[in-house]
Amino acid sequence: MRRYPHITLLFLVLLVGCRAQAQDRNSSSHTFAIVIPEVAILDIESSSPQAIMLQVAAPTEAGDALTFGQTNRNLWLNYSSIVGAATRTSRKVTAQIASGTVPDGITINLAATTATGSGGGKLGQPVTGGIMLNASAQDLIVGIGSSYTGNGPANGHQLIYTIQSNGAEAYQKLRFDQSTTLGILYTITDY
Repeated sequence: MRRYPHITLLFLVLLVGCRAQAQDRNSSSHTFAIVIPEVAILDIESSSPQAIMLQVAAPTEAGDALTFGQTNRNLWLNYSSIVGAATRTSRKVTAQIASGTVPDGITINLAATTATGSGGGKLGQPVTGGIMLNASAQDLIVGIGSSYTGNGPANGHQLIYTIQSNGAEAYQKLRFDQSTTLGILYTITDY
């Protein structure tokens, strides 16, 4: 009769061992990689042709000056951005004249509105008052984080171009044969 307790104990040890092996066969594991790409893309959208023509109004009465202040609001700046956690944490959009020369006596002001539409994330903020376009890249929108503006017109930042006179002193520099076409370059970059 003394053999039975040992047999019972041996049976219990085998039963626990078999149960542990059965549990090992009921589970498994693997690695799961997540890759988030770096993104920095932009484009210009419009519901009308993207070419802008701002024409200064000629006077209808002798003695009056040309009328400046014409604006164009047809273009929208769209972008998608994924920034880094430790590096490249913020982006900006710059604008500059890439080809052509602004006629003497006038300036071209470019402003952007606060982003609207179907976007999300940390959208950038337009520079207050806009910029006077020239051949140097200037900040137009700053503080862009991981975000997207939505695609197409009425999404993102509306662009407002305004043609202005440099004042009465600059009026003497105006020449009708300086009419020109300008190429405007937008760039999204880290800062």
